[in-house]
Amino acid sequence: METSRHSSRLARTPHGWEGAVKLGAMCLATAAAVVLLLAPVTPVAAQPPAPNPVFAKAVWVAVSEGVLKLLAADGSLLLEISGLKRV
Repeated sequence: METSRHSSRLARTPHGWEGAVKLGAMCLATAAAVVLLLAPVTPVAAQPPAPNPVFAKAVWVAVSEGVLKLLAADGSLLLEISGLKRV
């Protein structure tokens, strides 16, 4: 098979180990280029989770035998821990 000097490198069939090595190197270079093109240019930072308003606006109250967690907006009971000593 004769080829001119101006023919495409892909048009020629690789021969032996040299051709396999060249073809493998070309495939590896192509894959690396695709990965670099698809990777984001700048790293994206994770957004912090939005604060839960129930946790952010709560009041803890110590009573004689336990602890209460009340919603600051209207005083409704969110959590009660009873049976505690030395509160």
